[in-house]
Amino acid sequence: MKIVNARQTCYACPSQWDAWDEEGNYWYLRFRHGYGSASPDIDGPDTYTFNAADDGLDGTIDLQDFCDRAGIELALEAVETSVYDYWPYTNVKESSDEQD
Repeated sequence: MKIVNARQTCYACPSQWDAWDEEGNYWYLRFRHGYGSASPDIDGPDTYTFNAADDGLDGTIDLQDFCDRAGIELALEAVETSVYDYWPYTNVKESSDEQD
């Protein structure tokens, strides 16, 4: 499976993404307490899993590391957006930027 688009929905505890493969299928990727899972449905059975608790990881991982550990290919041209792209305060103008 190759991920071509991923939207990070939570940064840590868990790190998680809504992702789509090259065939347009949805995948839910989640990493918490050292355990990573990828499922074609939020409530469905896990298709890909890994345990990284022995590595000192517990609730934070980046997408590339997640895919490497889960045995999932991440396309070089993959579109990845961060949870911070949707954070409500990231696009707030500074008071000095406001026009009179």
